[in-house]
Amino acid sequence: MVAAFFAAVLRLVAADLRVVAAFFAAVLRLVAADLRVVAAFFAAVLRLVATVLRVAAAFFAAVLRVAAVDLRVVAAFFAAVDFLAVVVLRVVAALRARVVVAFVGMSASLARTGHTH
Repeated sequence: MVAAFFAAVLRLVAADLRVVAAFFAAVLRLVAADLRVVAAFFAAVLRLVATVLRVAAAFFAAVLRVAAVDLRVVAAFFAAVDFLAVVVLRVVAALRARVVVAFVGMSASLARTGHTH
């Protein structure tokens, strides 16, 4: 009788253990599926970040190429302005020299004719 009782208890415990084992197996399968979903999500996020970084790198490379061209254009513009400034300064210096010569000549002419103040 006692042996039969303990046998029944052991059968109930074994059945409970099988239920508990099945429960934990189901939980582990769900966790594994969740982990695969999470891993796939983060892989997709990392692929998206990598794509964004590649696009940003290409954009900034293009911007730098355009900026380099713009800087060359600006440098050429300022070189042309500098050249024109040199030409204008030489013309002004030449005109100033002519004006000085003319003024000195006019002053000498006025002095000869007696028109001095």
